[in-house]
Amino acid sequence: MPIQTITTLYPISILVSIILSTIIGYIITKKSKDLGYGFFISLVASGLFLFLIVDWFSSVAKVANMGTTPFLLNIISVITLYPVYVLLLWVVLKKIHKAATE
Repeated sequence: MPIQTITTLYPISILVSIILSTIIGYIITKKSKDLGYGFFISLVASGLFLFLIVDWFSSVAKVANMGTTPFLLNIISVITLYPVYVLLLWVVLKKIHKAATE
């Protein structure tokens, strides 16, 4: 797989995992009406997705001989932005929970 394809698929897969874990948290929060449970499930799902994507990226980058610096920059940027996602997820689920309990 060419390096350009790998570097294109990586952020797309991260965005898909963000959308999926947010939808999972939305459904759990809406059905259970428990903010903490929905947030926890969404956090676990996003962590699992992140682990799987980083593992995939690592193996594909080795095969494509990507190099250490671009690999580390991609991984560090995602790990740095992960707390921002968690904060936004909490805010979104809190609004959903508030609307569901009213």
